[in-house]
Order: sequence, then structure tokens, then C-alpha cells
Amino acid sequence: MKILTILIFIFATAFYIFNRNKNILNVPKLLSPTSKNLVLSGGTTKEKIKEIVEKGSKYVLIDVRSKEEYETRHVPNAVSMPLDEIERCHKKVLKDLKCPIVVYCQSGYRSRKAAQKLCDLGYKNVLDLGSIDNWPYEF
Repeated sequence: MKILTILIFIFATAFYIFNRNKNILNVPKLLSPTSKNLVLSGGTTKEKIKEIVEKGSKYVLIDVRSKEEYETRHVPNAVSMPLDEIERCHKKVLKDLKCPIVVYCQSGYRSRKAAQKLCDLGYKNVLDLGSIDNWPYEF
């Protein structure tokens, strides 16, 4: 009985370690369990962004990196709104709570935080692109 318990524990631990960062069902995750604002990340976001752009739909593209990073390189038509300025500046740029908003940064960390902040502020259609390198077009 002890051996069986130990084997189950080892198997469960190994399963957790190898799968903790994977989205096993490949379903987009909500950033906040209390938020009803869908925030996609990864490949699903790329496809959604391509759909929005190619249909000619209205959207706002926000670069949440520092002003210096933005000046070095940014996606065309992106608005610079550093992560630490979102709560103070969002109303100047984001007038419509339902308009799709795409956020990106250098690696994905700041964009995820920015997407959560925007959801908490009431925006209904926030897409987290993650890294600037995930932009599906040339720039």
C-alpha cells in the first residue's frame, strides 16, 4: 500500500511539473476569474488580430512599454501608453468600452498586466498580444 501511495505521489508530481505552464485544453484563459472581459493570449490572439485588421474593423493598438522602447521600435499606428500610465491616461485614448483593444510589450509580462488593468477599468474587448514580436505583420 505504501509503494502504491508513493508511486501515485511521484506520478502526480511529475504530471504537475511537466504540465503547469501548458494550456492542456487550448482554451483562452480569462485574466481574472471575476472579469467577464475575454482576454486572449498566444496564437489565438494572432488569429483574432488578423481577423480584425483584415476586416477593416476599428481597434486600438497600445504599446505598454516605456516611451524610450516605443521610440526605438513600435508597430505602425500603435499608441504609446506605458503600463504605469494606463490608469491615468486611458480615457484620453480609449473612449469606447466595447472597441477592441490590443496591447503588447517586449516580452508579454507588462501586456498581461495592462490587459488586466483595462479589464478592471471596464473595457470589454481586450486582447493581449504579448510580445511585440507576435505582431502578425511586417513593420
